[in-house]
Amino acid sequence: MRMIKHILLGLMLTTSVYASIFSGTNNITSIYAGTNAVKYAYAGTNLVWSSTVTYALISDGVDDRLDTGVNFATNSIIEFEYKTLATIQNYDCMFGSFTPGWQFLQYISPNLYIGIGSSSTADTGTLDYDKHIFKYDLQSRMAYFDSSSYSITGVISPTAENIVIFWENTNSRRGYPANLYYLKIWLGDTLSRDFVVVPKDSTEYSSTPAPSNCLWDKVTEAYFENLGTGEFGIEVVE
Repeated sequence: MRMIKHILLGLMLTTSVYASIFSGTNNITSIYAGTNAVKYAYAGTNLVWSSTVTYALISDGVDDRLDTGVNFATNSIIEFEYKTLATIQNYDCMFGSFTPGWQFLQYISPNLYIGIGSSSTADTGTLDYDKHIFKYDLQSRMAYFDSSSYSITGVISPTAENIVIFWENTNSRRGYPANLYYLKIWLGDTLSRDFVVVPKDSTEYSSTPAPSNCLWDKVTEAYFENLGTGEFGIEVVE
C-alpha cells in the first residue's frame, strides 16, 4: 500500500489526476489523467497496467441523431451492444425509417420488437433494462438478439437513407433512450464502420481531441458527433 501511495502522490504532483482504490479480492485502481483513463490491478505485490477504460454513450432519446454515413443496403450487417434506459416511451425506435417503413428495435408496449413494418416483426419479449447485443444480418436474412435468432420474413428494399442511430428517419417521433457500448457495420464481408465511444477531449485514438462525447470510427479514423439538438452523456464502464 505504501508503494501505491508513493505512485499516486507522484502522479498528483505532475498532472491533474484522480485515483480511486477499491479493496476486495481483486484490488483495482483507476487512474484518470484528464478524460483519458487507464486501469491498474495488482499482480502479486506489483501494480501493473491492465487495460484502457471503456465508455458508454448515453442518449435520452429526445433529439439525438448519430449518422453513421452508411446507407441501408441489401448486404448490410449491423451489430451493437446497448442497454435501454427507464425513460423509454411507446414507439421509441433505435434506428430505421418511417418511410418506406422499417424500424428496428422498436418498443411497442409492453414488448420490444426486432423490426416493424416491412421487416420481420419478431418479438424479443418483455422490455428490460439489461445489456444486450443486437445483430441484424440482412445478407443472410437473420436477426440475433443475444443468443436468440430470428428469420427475417419481410422484404426490405435498399434505400439511399443512412443508418442513423437513436433516431427514426422521416418521422417526428422520439429516438431510443439507451446506453450504447459499441457499434459495427459491415457491407457484405467488408467492415465499413467500427465505432467506439470516446469522451470529450479524449486523445486516445487521435492527436486531435474529441470535440464532444461521441463515437470514433476505427475504419475512417474520424469522430462522429451528435447531429441533433441534444447532447450525449458519457459513462465509464468498469
